[in-house]
Amino acid sequence: MMPRCAVDRPSAPAKRPAAAGRPAGRPRGARASARATVAVALAGLALAWAGHRGVAVGGELPTGDVVEIRIEGNKTVPEAKIRTKIVHTKVGRPLTRKGLQADHESLWNTRWFSSVTQKYTPAADNKGIIVFFIVEEMPLIQKLRFEGMTKLYRKDVEKSTQLKEGERADWRRATMAVATINSMYKEKGYEFARVELIKGGKPDDTEVHIRIFEGPKVTVGRVEFVGNTIFDDDHLRDKVVTGAKFWGLIRANFQRDIVEQDAQKLKDFYQGLGYLEVQVTPVVRSGATPGDQLLTFVISEGVQFKVRDVRIEGNTKIKSADLLKDLKLHSGQPFSDALREADLKSIQKKYRALGYMDFQIAAAPRYRKEPGVIDLLYHVEEGNPYRIGEIIVTGNQRTRRKVVLRELQMAHVFPGAEFNGDNIELAQKRLGNLRYFNMDPQGKGSKPIEIKTLNKRGPDQPYWEEDNGLNALGRSLQEQARFQSPDDAQGPAAGAAPEGPPAIAPLGDGPLAPGRGGDLAPIEPPAQPFAPPADAMPGNTAPVVPLPPGAPAPAPGPRPRGRAGRTPPLGAGEPPGSFPDLPGTNATDVGPDRNEPFPNRSFTSIAHAVDPGPDPRSYADLGVHVDEGQTGSFMLGVAANSYQGLLGNLVLNERNFDITKLPTSFADLISGNAFRGGGQQLRIELMPGNLINYANATFTEPYLFNQPIGFNLSGYGFTRTYPDFRERRVGMRTSLGYQWGTQTYMDVAFRVEDVTFNGFRTPAPADYLAASGHTLLATIRPSIRFDTRNDLYMPTRGSYAEAAFEQGWGNFTFSKFTVEGRQHFLLRSRPDGTGPHILTMRGFFGITGPDTPVYERFFAGDIRSMRGFYYRGVGPHVLGSNIGGLMSAIGSIEYQYPLMANDMLHQVWFCDFGTVDRSYQFSGLRAAVGTGFRVIVPAMGKMPIAFDFALPVSSVPGDHKRYFHFFVGTFW
Repeated sequence: MMPRCAVDRPSAPAKRPAAAGRPAGRPRGARASARATVAVALAGLALAWAGHRGVAVGGELPTGDVVEIRIEGNKTVPEAKIRTKIVHTKVGRPLTRKGLQADHESLWNTRWFSSVTQKYTPAADNKGIIVFFIVEEMPLIQKLRFEGMTKLYRKDVEKSTQLKEGERADWRRATMAVATINSMYKEKGYEFARVELIKGGKPDDTEVHIRIFEGPKVTVGRVEFVGNTIFDDDHLRDKVVTGAKFWGLIRANFQRDIVEQDAQKLKDFYQGLGYLEVQVTPVVRSGATPGDQLLTFVISEGVQFKVRDVRIEGNTKIKSADLLKDLKLHSGQPFSDALREADLKSIQKKYRALGYMDFQIAAAPRYRKEPGVIDLLYHVEEGNPYRIGEIIVTGNQRTRRKVVLRELQMAHVFPGAEFNGDNIELAQKRLGNLRYFNMDPQGKGSKPIEIKTLNKRGPDQPYWEEDNGLNALGRSLQEQARFQSPDDAQGPAAGAAPEGPPAIAPLGDGPLAPGRGGDLAPIEPPAQPFAPPADAMPGNTAPVVPLPPGAPAPAPGPRPRGRAGRTPPLGAGEPPGSFPDLPGTNATDVGPDRNEPFPNRSFTSIAHAVDPGPDPRSYADLGVHVDEGQTGSFMLGVAANSYQGLLGNLVLNERNFDITKLPTSFADLISGNAFRGGGQQLRIELMPGNLINYANATFTEPYLFNQPIGFNLSGYGFTRTYPDFRERRVGMRTSLGYQWGTQTYMDVAFRVEDVTFNGFRTPAPADYLAASGHTLLATIRPSIRFDTRNDLYMPTRGSYAEAAFEQGWGNFTFSKFTVEGRQHFLLRSRPDGTGPHILTMRGFFGITGPDTPVYERFFAGDIRSMRGFYYRGVGPHVLGSNIGGLMSAIGSIEYQYPLMANDMLHQVWFCDFGTVDRSYQFSGLRAAVGTGFRVIVPAMGKMPIAFDFALPVSSVPGDHKRYFHFFVGTFW
């Protein structure tokens, strides 16, 4: 029987006031009553547990050492086994209350005993203390019975309830098992299951008998929505978890808690769009069978609230007009969480650009008397502006320090620059894009890239002064150079100031390690973080996170005097959704499809800078901690598409290559330290197939001479079987590239190839005969590009344009000019921003000289240029063979929209048109219309799978038609 417990209560408790809108004394409902009952039961259970548990002996402890430990009361548990749990009270050590309590807890937590008590007595000679541990063993479970259980596995139930025959009988465990088993049934959809403890609820029970009524499994056959006018059922159904999946093939288990969560999700969704008074009520009805439930969400949308007035308070450094002019959510617009968050970020961005790293902002809606009207008040706490002092990099065991620092410089993060939070976030993103370091590690002991601030100090403590508050690092570490290479034996003299601005300075080229640039010392946690946590105030999205506790940090160097250089480094302000290529790698494709319109290219610019400004700043150091991950990879795969056939793919890739880091021993090769850490890339690729056999080795240096100049060198060889001939090329290619601003990229590429042209039918055109056999080809190709697209795989806004000129020499001398453009328009979307309807227009024009060999001319056909025709099936034909065009003009219009509420399936309608001609006249127009589908597979990320069906409506004799096209990847 559970013992009764007395609780002290005030003699005249104050009466609790009634809730607003609820009469005093009115019960809060069955659920509140049930929760109160459960709470009382658990409290009584806990008190009863404590009553059987026993307590350690109180009173004053005698002073002296323990001379003996005795165990009493055990019958089946060996004494030696009990002594292994007594680790704090030891013979020969002083007796302490803390040790007794710890050993008491240790014995009790074994769950071997129903009672544990302790006592002590002086030894016979009064020269020590004898300690007694008196235990009362729990009985063993002789029989365990689960009556009526057929839908759960016994081993799972025993593991969850910790009940098993031969284990200790614990009546508390048996009592709690009822709720555990009931929860297991609810998770599997047995909503009507009932669990009852028949035997085992008394302290002396050695038999546990649990009776179960399972009932039918309850599933949700159909989910309906009533009252929704803004969104259709399909879109709302995608917001909830409950419901049949895969077109009704998989029925969802009914779980009441999940249904209530779904109702809250729908409510949050509507409120985020301004329907602040929305009500969502789930209603469950029985279906045709006992286990079939029909779920209906009854929605009362209410009125959509609009914003009447927007005000900002607390700002002193930036005028309210300047903060308000770029806001998306302004007077007269419907309220939207998405727009409010965008406005919070807009205001925050303006302050962060000026170095206000302590900036905080909160948005508070104010309801008006008029129905459906609110005001928005943005409260600003500006804090102080800061500049960056030292940059302290830790965790780079293999990667050279300059690799980390140059990515920070490209994001405008360097000593002396404003402490711009957006640039800090961009720097963290750039380090993650290298894929050298763990971003979200799962392995034990791994940590993601972390950036934090250290040692904030006011304007009266410039960052070049020796006394800068780096107490945790120690004054002896002050002589380390800020950008000193660890290979240098000694740093500059104490107090020396390097000349010139710190920006774009040559960087050290080695990881910091003890013995190379000074021993490392742990960093104490700073008194103030970089910025308040994201949940400190609504809208605060500070990107920086703390370094791991105890992470080692290299010593800071002497403080350079003077301002940072006025010429800012590239890299700040990279538009979201962009995926920049490395400079120098995307000038010309070394594969067999260079002359196709709309090749598979993508690039994004990364340059933006803010003038530091003349006003003084406080300083704070920046700590960057990285955890190196696996940078080498070996990939083996198979692919197929409609124009390249079946392909195998064998790739050996090292993303963090270092051509200068030669091995000094065999151990360097085994450990992977050789040829790694320089931020270069080495990629070796073999691609055998039924139409293509391709081999390529590419070396890339993204920062030649420690400047943002990309260098690329590749050697390759491939054989490609085209519809009318076979082509083999062996050659090399090199390029240099540079990027300006956030949207402009220029590079120049040079290639030289030995081309073998054969495999054509006879009689053959004269153009084939002129190029047959071995010929030498060398070209130089400068190009310029502009890109404002908001996404690589499925852009909805922005444009892309490229212009290039190529001059060829060798057995053939020719000039070639190409220009292409793509424009994406977002026509409309759902109120929550999903379901985009996209209109895309693209155009390509190319012209080349009459002496251009056939293998360098223009061709068209298939999904990347003109659908409705076979790969290279469009062009001038002579003797039944395509000889390629001297001019190509291709255009396309495509409309895309989603077919599913989750945007995983899209349909497209398109019209492709254009010509490829052997002269410079627009003749022989081709056109095709069709439809297709874009499938997004979550396992492949955002990369779409394309299935297109095209019908040629205009063609020229000799063209090869094809009605179905299949492709995976980015083809625009």
